[in-house]
Amino acid sequence: MNTGRHVVELYRGDSRPTPRQKRARTHPERGLGAKFGDKGHSKLITSKPLLQLVLEHVGYEAGTPSEAVSKRSPLISFTESREIALGFAERSGKKSLVPCEYHEGEFFLWRLETGAARPVGVGHYVLHFEADGADLARVARSQLREGMIPGREGHADAALATLAEARYAPEDDARHAVELIDVLAFVESRLEQAKAVDSLLCENTLRRARRDAEWLVRSLDSMVDGPGLASRIPPNPYLTRVGSFRRSSG
Repeated sequence: MNTGRHVVELYRGDSRPTPRQKRARTHPERGLGAKFGDKGHSKLITSKPLLQLVLEHVGYEAGTPSEAVSKRSPLISFTESREIALGFAERSGKKSLVPCEYHEGEFFLWRLETGAARPVGVGHYVLHFEADGADLARVARSQLREGMIPGREGHADAALATLAEARYAPEDDARHAVELIDVLAFVESRLEQAKAVDSLLCENTLRRARRDAEWLVRSLDSMVDGPGLASRIPPNPYLTRVGSFRRSSG
C-alpha cells in the first residue's frame, strides 16, 4: 500500500489559558485537549465521516456552518514546521517570542514524534502508546525553582499538583491511541470524494494544508464518562513540551 510520506516530528504552538478566554484550553502540563472538550458539541460532529471533518476543520469559510464545526472539532492541528507552529501560538505576529522557563511561559511549543505510528491508509496513521509522566516531572522542577523565590511560593503548590499528575501517569496502564492525518496526502488521495463533499472546502483545505504543512491528530480513546471518543491526549513518551516562550519586552 502506498501510504504517502511519514514525517517523524510534528509541532504545535499553544498559549496558556487566561480568565478572559471564552474557551478554557487544557493547561500544557495536562496533555493536549481538542476544542471538542469544551462543553461538548457532539451534535455538530456525530456521524460525520473523517474526510468531512478534515475538510471542515481546515477549509471552513467564516460565518458558515463549517466554521462552527471547526471551532468544536475533535481534531488537533499540528505542522511539520517549528516556525509555523510558533506563529500559530502568537497569532498577532506583532510580538517576537523569547525562550523562558516554564513558569514564565505564555506560549508553548509541543513536539509529537510519529516514527512509531502504523500506516492505515494514504496520509493516515495510528500511534499506540502508554501514559508517561516524564514531561510532567520536568514541568514540576521548573515550578519548584520558581517557588523558592520569596513571594512566589504559590508556584511550589502548583509543582506539587503537577507531581501528583506525574505520579498518576505510570499507574494508568490503559493502552492509548491517536490517529494522525497528513492533510494534503489524505485529501489528495480522496480528491473526488472530497470534491463531492464540498468543492470550496476541498479547495481551501488543499491550499491551507500546502501553506501550513498541516497534520491533524485525534484521540481514539473512549470517553470515560460518556459515549464517543475522548477529547484529550494524555501525556506520553511521544508528546513533549520542547519550548516555553514569552513576548519580548523590547
